[in-house]
Amino acid sequence: MAMAVPFFIGPTFAIDMSIGSIILILWKKADKQAAAMLYVVVASGLICGDGLWALPSAFLSTFKFQPPICMKFLSSYQTDQMEERFVP
Repeated sequence: MAMAVPFFIGPTFAIDMSIGSIILILWKKADKQAAAMLYVVVASGLICGDGLWALPSAFLSTFKFQPPICMKFLSSYQTDQMEERFVP
């Protein structure tokens, strides 16, 4: 169940969580005591705020970059409706 949460919330949350986990691992290697005291605060700030994805998203939108693929999960009813409209 925990592995499926990013698929329902969106890809930006998964990117934030993976980069945040890497930062936490490196932070624990650099300063274990400070990481143990503050990792909850930093994680809460990233989750409540726009997170790490806000910076790359702003950078890409500045150059009017169009992503090559869009991933969206739909119900079977919504999938049938899309197929009726877009598939000849």
